[in-house]
Order: sequence, then structure tokens, then C-alpha cells
Amino acid sequence: MSPKAKVFVTTGTGHQGSAVALQLSALNYEVHTNTRSTSSPTAQLLSKQGVILHQGSWDDISMLTSALKGCTRLFLNLMPDSSDNTKEVSWAQTILSLAVDAGVQHVIYSSVFNLNDASELPPSITGVDRETHFSTHIRDAKAKIDDMVREAKFKTWTIVRPGYFMANLILPKVTSFYPGAAETGVYTFGYLGGKDEVLAMVDHEDIGRVAVKIFSEPEKFHKADFKIVSQLLRLEEAVAQLAKAAEKKITARYLTGEEVNKAKEENPMLLLNILASGMAKKVDMNELRRVGIDFETATFEQFLKRDKAEVDATFQGLAE
Repeated sequence: MSPKAKVFVTTGTGHQGSAVALQLSALNYEVHTNTRSTSSPTAQLLSKQGVILHQGSWDDISMLTSALKGCTRLFLNLMPDSSDNTKEVSWAQTILSLAVDAGVQHVIYSSVFNLNDASELPPSITGVDRETHFSTHIRDAKAKIDDMVREAKFKTWTIVRPGYFMANLILPKVTSFYPGAAETGVYTFGYLGGKDEVLAMVDHEDIGRVAVKIFSEPEKFHKADFKIVSQLLRLEEAVAQLAKAAEKKITARYLTGEEVNKAKEENPMLLLNILASGMAKKVDMNELRRVGIDFETATFEQFLKRDKAEVDATFQGLAE
């Protein structure tokens, strides 16, 4: 059976990229992705499931040209470079240009959920320059790429905005977002709502399901720009569900603005917690259905059950 279409998925070894790649491959799309290491566990899994791997980085024009050859669809998902704030936009510009030249007709761009502006930090947070704060660079880069996608010469484009990844709370992401949590069982949060903060959570597999739907009917979703949220869940309840799934004692510290200010140099991600506060207030859980995507999104509890091996690995050093 000939493939439905040829697709290039960026960041194929990441959570959302691999979900998109594997779901498309299972539906007989010819899926291509790039990776720096073809021997990593995720890369090996992708390869076993029929995804074609291209070794190289987003700076490798030759690799990108080869990977995009003959593709009619592109799933664009880029990560910022902490050492060079201009890289993400440059990569996007290169990939989009090469995609147009290769004949790509339909593009999905996975952008950023609405963050508050760094200028909206509470008065207790001092010493933060909006012009240089990393959240500003994230917002500005994503906004530029949004415009580039809209203005590029594709037949159709769609922009999706995933919420807070459920996977942030377990390995491997937890080490970056919540340093020490895996080792101690104590998560440190800086959300303004404290334990009552509501997270707009997304299961990366739901992003894959959305991408499959869009690529099956790209004209239907042309110029659509919407959020992807699987569940709204209070932070305290999320921690309780995590503890239950892990069968370990897991707790949380909820910092005040003053405490975040003292800890921000050691853990700058706490500032991102503050800027992501109130995300749930910007969510309409009927949005997916309104744009024409209707399926039962995952709950955090279902995510933890499905990814039980990763949950157990995260807290393997903790006493029960």
C-alpha cells in the first residue's frame, strides 16, 4: 500500500514530536524526522515503527533538504537555544524556506501557549529586566515564527498552542523544570495561585491526535489558531495523583513572590511558573470541538497510568 503522504516532523525524539511521528506512521504516512543521535532509545523506537531518521541538527542545510524532499506536510516544533536567542527564528526561517522549495503544501506549527508578559511580574520580584528575561525571548521568537508561518507560501497552515505538558512532572523533563523533585519527592512551585493554581495540562499524545486530524483534512483547518488542553487540574490535586501513581510520599512547596525572588537565581524556572500563572483562565475546553476536533482528551490520571514505567523510574530512589 502506498503511503498517504510524506511528512517531515521536527524534534521527532521529543515528547510531542515522537507522538506525532508515531501516530502518523501507524496510519501509513511516510514520516521523516531528524535527530542528533540515531542510537538514542527514542530514535530507535521511531525507527522500529517505520519513521525514517536523518542524522543532523537544524543547522545542517544538506540534511534538512534531503529530509524534506518530496514532503507535502510539515509539523514544525522548535526549541529555543539558551546560548543564542536568535537561533530559533533562524532555524524556522531556514526550515520554512526549504519546505516551500520542496513542495510542502500543509504546515502545522506548534507554538507557545499564552504567557503573561515579564512586565507583569509582581512587585516582590525584583532585578528582572523585561528586555533580557528569557520568557521575553521565548514569546518574541514564537510570535515571529507565527507570522512567518502565516506569510509563507503554503496552501494551508495551522497554528496549535499546547498547554502545560503533563510530562514536565516526570523524567526526563522534571530535572529541568523541578530540580531535586525526583531525588527528594518535593516539588517547588512558584505559581501565584499556590496549591489552588489550575494547570491547563496537555498529554503529548493528544497533540499527536490533533495533528493527525489536521493532516487528514488540512483545508478544514486552514488559518486555524487554537490551544490544545487535555485537562484543567488544581496543582494540589496533580501532586496527589502523582503520589498515588508512584506509590511514594510526594509533596510540594508553594512559594510566595518574596520566596521566588530569593530563589530565582538558583532556579530561574520559578519565574516561568509565575508568568504561566492564570493560564487556565484563558482556556475554553470546548475550543477543540468548536474548530472541528472531537475526541475524549486524556486526564492526568490516565497519563500517569499509561506512562507508569517513567513514573516509577522518576522516583525509584524514594522510600515508599
